[in-house]
Amino acid sequence: MYIIMSIRKLFYLLTFTQLCALTTFSQSVKGFVYDAETHEPLIGVNIIYKQLNGETDGTISDADGAYRIQLPEGSSNLIFSYIGYENETVPILIRKNVEKIKDVYLNPQTNLLDNVVVSAGRFEQKLSNITVSMDVLKASDISRQAPTDLSESLNKLPGVDINDKQPSIRGGNGWTYGVGSRSVVLVDGMSVLTSGNGIINWNVVPLENIEQVEVMKGASSVLYGSSALNGVINIRTKRPNLKPVTTARAYAGIYNDPESWDYNQDPYWKNGYDVTPLTRRTALNKVKNPVFEGVDFSHARRAGNFDISAGLNLFNDEGYRKHAYNRRYRIGGNLTYHQPLQSANLMNYGFNTNFLSDKYGDFFIWRSPA
Repeated sequence: MYIIMSIRKLFYLLTFTQLCALTTFSQSVKGFVYDAETHEPLIGVNIIYKQLNGETDGTISDADGAYRIQLPEGSSNLIFSYIGYENETVPILIRKNVEKIKDVYLNPQTNLLDNVVVSAGRFEQKLSNITVSMDVLKASDISRQAPTDLSESLNKLPGVDINDKQPSIRGGNGWTYGVGSRSVVLVDGMSVLTSGNGIINWNVVPLENIEQVEVMKGASSVLYGSSALNGVINIRTKRPNLKPVTTARAYAGIYNDPESWDYNQDPYWKNGYDVTPLTRRTALNKVKNPVFEGVDFSHARRAGNFDISAGLNLFNDEGYRKHAYNRRYRIGGNLTYHQPLQSANLMNYGFNTNFLSDKYGDFFIWRSPA
């Protein structure tokens, strides 16, 4: 009886060992994944293998760009994929109990990122696949126009009008007193319309940190609510890349005399303004006409598993109308942590912070004295 029990235990042990041997590989491939242009390590790259019999498994690169994957004996294809980069397929022939070292360099695929939008369905899609009418305004297009706020650039798009600082798309009613806007304005998918009267204050839009602006022309109230009956203006802010990017811009301007009007003949313009720009006290202290000035600064970088971005905007505008002025101080930024998971995904943690000091005067109805 004792011998029979021992044989039975030995049989179970051998069976269990064989099952483990079927699913455990003693051969592997390891190495690092780099950007082919900058040679910086890439974090969270998806790495999977495929065999001729269809068997697959995978892993991801860690914070140093390193990876290690167990492979079955024989021939396999390692596929490296990362958002914004071309996929790389590496054939591997590996013998039993062997560990190979293979470093991989991925080539950026910038054209794919340039044509990706999110407004139409709230997820990333190629612009060529969108079935609704949409215009995309890039950061480079905005900077060439040197606007003081985003409304000046939007007003140059076909089918978009900014009337009294409120957006109107394809001739639709832009804003109605007591009702609110009919064209929703979003920053990274969140509405920036004021909760009280539903208007847009363009001072809250981070002009210095814009990646692109997606203007969807047509009713989108199913996705974005009643404020999107005429369309959606979605402003997407910059995300850090492997290369640190810093931008800075300074500008100043002088309002010219309109027809039948001379600023020098009005006591208000002679005696002072509601705000005093720095250039008024220095280089433009002899100028009688109203002036405006501004400074923009932004910085974005990736540090290990962290994405860091920050922006600063200072703006002073004496205004071309009496008591219609603007003094704006805006600073903001975000910090995101990417935690690699064993399931070949990333867990993201982060927070945003924004501060706006905005002193301005405007008119609901204004009659020109000229």
